[in-house]
Amino acid sequence: MTEKLRLIIYINCLILFPLVLFAQPAGIQTNEEIIAEQLCPPVMHTLDSLSMDSTRVKIKLEKKSDLGNWLIKKLQEQFIQKQVILYDTSAEVSGNLLVVKINTVDSEIFYRGKKRNLFLRTTKFERIISSYLSYSVQNQSGKILFSGSINPEFRDVLSRSKLKTVESNHYSFTKGQKIDSKFFAYFFEPLLVTVTTVGVVYLFFSLRSGS
Repeated sequence: MTEKLRLIIYINCLILFPLVLFAQPAGIQTNEEIIAEQLCPPVMHTLDSLSMDSTRVKIKLEKKSDLGNWLIKKLQEQFIQKQVILYDTSAEVSGNLLVVKINTVDSEIFYRGKKRNLFLRTTKFERIISSYLSYSVQNQSGKILFSGSINPEFRDVLSRSKLKTVESNHYSFTKGQKIDSKFFAYFFEPLLVTVTTVGVVYLFFSLRSGS
């Protein structure tokens, strides 16, 4: 093997190793993907169940929010894929039209400590994503064809190193909050602080008396 070939292999290893090391394994969904799966399909299934003959739709968001605006955008993308014509909420449209009204939408993400190492540092977290959506569908004359709500929940387990990779810097609602078990928070943590403090004090006076 020539020196040039060895150099090429070495450079490729330097480039590929970090990519392999820090790449997100296949099968781990981001928080944004999970929220999309929780909120979008029910709305699309509702419209399919209504056997809508109209290919014209308006989407109204009752209360503005980052999550609500994001959901509207996601629904618009799926409607376009189904070749549905979307109209602005302020546009006057005559004829057959369906109005999807998003009344309330919310989502919460928590990371609950599941496993600790010998230094009591949490290494595994249970990811809990709970969403809520209240929506309705009405026709052009204002008759309500459907009204309901959903409250889906998703759970899995992630390592500490993967928590940041499943969040998005573009959307604050994809950020999760770390929570620990109450037993550990109220018993072990104060005990650990007390033992550490006593140890430091004891070591200080032991060294002082020895000198």
